[in-house]
Amino acid sequence: MAENLQLVLVQQDQERLDKLADVRKDEEAWVHQRKYEQSRRRYLGEDVLKNTGSAVVWWLTRYCNSRRPPQTAGARWTTASVAESSTVPSSSQAPSPD
Repeated sequence: MAENLQLVLVQQDQERLDKLADVRKDEEAWVHQRKYEQSRRRYLGEDVLKNTGSAVVWWLTRYCNSRRPPQTAGARWTTASVAESSTVPSSSQAPSPD
């Protein structure tokens, strides 16, 4: 059985291996970034922007604490209708203001 083996690389071979390792690492990072972007587009397209109601609900969950949503009865009525993906009522069907 062989013992105490040593492998010596020529400087050019070591540089080539270093470059290949850098390229492999860059490619792995790029693949992860691409998957992240694809996942984000899928989430926005299939979940958030699926319909007007889901977009409104998404917006409210993200910004309700930092920005105040519309407070008038008509605006609440419209927001609720959109969130339920039902037809937005005309102003004559909306409840009277609080």
